[in-house]
Amino acid sequence: MTRTLRELAQLTGGTIVGDGDTPVSGVAELSLAGRGHIAPLLDRSRFAEARASQASAFLVARALDADDDEARPQLVCEHSARALAQLIACFGAAREGRAGVDARALVEPGAHIDADAWVGPLAYVGANAVVAARARIEPFAYVGEGAHVGAGTVVAPHAVVLAGAYVGDDVHLGPGAVIGHDGFGYYRDEDGAGWRLVPSAGSVRIEDGVDIGANSCVDRGTLGDTRVGAGSKIDNLVQVAHNVTLGARAMIAGQAGVAGSARLGADVMLAGQAGVSDHRRLGDGVRVGAGSKVLRDVPAGETVSGYPAMPHASWLRVSAWLGRLFKRR
Repeated sequence: MTRTLRELAQLTGGTIVGDGDTPVSGVAELSLAGRGHIAPLLDRSRFAEARASQASAFLVARALDADDDEARPQLVCEHSARALAQLIACFGAAREGRAGVDARALVEPGAHIDADAWVGPLAYVGANAVVAARARIEPFAYVGEGAHVGAGTVVAPHAVVLAGAYVGDDVHLGPGAVIGHDGFGYYRDEDGAGWRLVPSAGSVRIEDGVDIGANSCVDRGTLGDTRVGAGSKIDNLVQVAHNVTLGARAMIAGQAGVAGSARLGADVMLAGQAGVSDHRRLGDGVRVGAGSKVLRDVPAGETVSGYPAMPHASWLRVSAWLGRLFKRR
């Protein structure tokens, strides 16, 4: 597929510097770009690399100076990250619009698979499960009994949607993601001899537009449902425990964890390796710094960091004093 730079400007809402008729057949990194490629030049420290690039055009956040652009055309987009995503989607390898059930898949009686859905080889769909239109159950994926996979949702290889779990529309479950495993709840035998599992009779509800990364887990509730709000994005290797509620548009980075029965509001952000203790409440828009541990409730709009987590400005002062103490030793 080849597009003109003018067509790409219409797609991204950008403006053009130079020849709008420049043909573009793909998007590539500066060092890998060749003739016909548009390359992102979003870090102005990479001008020298840009001069050596074979790219036919550059994607920039603001127009380059005449001395820097070597007269090559530019697609100028203020929201450059969004524009890059649009370009990648435009030129990315299009998946075949496959539909149907591969002969090597195992689909139990009573499962409902829409005619526009696809179930790949060696995938499993349990009895009474629902796979809606345009959903993709990729090879080696598992959809358990009575589970629901919404329209346009992708269940990647080795991802698991266990019995009764609900996954909404346009969700992406990365490889190895597990939705609906038992929660980590145990009680001790009266004689102290061992631990006994508290069964998880609830389920999981993943709302529309959620992305869940590779090897991340969302446990089912003990009695009610664990919920992940619409539009939330969860990185790889994240644990969301039983009875947790994540509000809409939550953003959770890799190796973060949310313990049982925590309630996180809309637009909450957890940086990498952040942890939220059980039963905590985080209001809308709360941001938690990398490696921080939230042990108390956090009101809406706060930014916290540190161990234990505290207002970010306070943690900066504590860190400074700790540095001084260590210097005195």
